[in-house]
Amino acid sequence: MQPSLVDARVFDLGLTTPGTIAASGTFTSTVMPTYGMPHVAVAAKIDQAGTLSVQRYLDNAGQVAAGAAVTAAMTKNTTATIDNLGTVLSQSLSISIINSATVVATPALLEGVLGVS
Repeated sequence: MQPSLVDARVFDLGLTTPGTIAASGTFTSTVMPTYGMPHVAVAAKIDQAGTLSVQRYLDNAGQVAAGAAVTAAMTKNTTATIDNLGTVLSQSLSISIINSATVVATPALLEGVLGVS
């Protein structure tokens, strides 16, 4: 997945919203390169409660975590965001949405951008 240029300092991650997330299941994106950009912002919305998570990695393959994942609680039908993780150096990242409900969740939104400042 290649980011696309939004302006001179921001790149769209080009994320695709998953169709559904199984009951008590997790959607995890592919490992995406950060291209040396220190800032990331992610937004997601599902029709159930859950957790949004961004994990950064020290390597391009997503094998060596750069600290703990940053998480945000997701309330049913409300957009959750994670913004400005610029204090962690990384080569790549992955994004996860965890469905806490015992029924299938339908995501309505998954967006992300990388930036330099």
